[in-house]
Amino acid sequence: MIGDTTRLLVVIASMLLILLPSLSERLLSIKLPDGTKMAVAIALLFHVAGGINQYYWIYAPYYDKIAHCISGFALGLVLFSFFLYLAGKGIRMPLSNVYAGIILLVFCFGVFWEIIELSIDALIGSTYNLGVVDTFFDMAGNTLGSLGAVFYAKYVMQSMPSNI
Repeated sequence: MIGDTTRLLVVIASMLLILLPSLSERLLSIKLPDGTKMAVAIALLFHVAGGINQYYWIYAPYYDKIAHCISGFALGLVLFSFFLYLAGKGIRMPLSNVYAGIILLVFCFGVFWEIIELSIDALIGSTYNLGVVDTFFDMAGNTLGSLGAVFYAKYVMQSMPSNI
């Protein structure tokens, strides 16, 4: 839309965020687990498309829940990458702690996200958060996504040589 500065800024910010995993690889001299960059890009695309094309409202409440699952998975992979980075720096944790950390941190980020949704609704009168039931299922979507990330992380760890 011509003259729609807010949407243009959202697209630009999302494009910059999509570059963060690649920049992290380059700056930190690391290799992210396969699929991490794609998961981040798909999550951002889903959210941007949902907002700009109003899919959150057209396909309510299903689109939002799918977006939360995808985002929970993408964030879980980013967190897994962070734990791998720490392990590469000599800070190792038992895998059960890594898996629990992924689930817990995705959950905490989801709570933070829901607070932001409520705040935006209060400030500008939007309808991003539709109440307690919406929040519950958003958090369930985040949790399902984080569980998917944990299963993927477990698969990656099992397929790695034991000397790494």
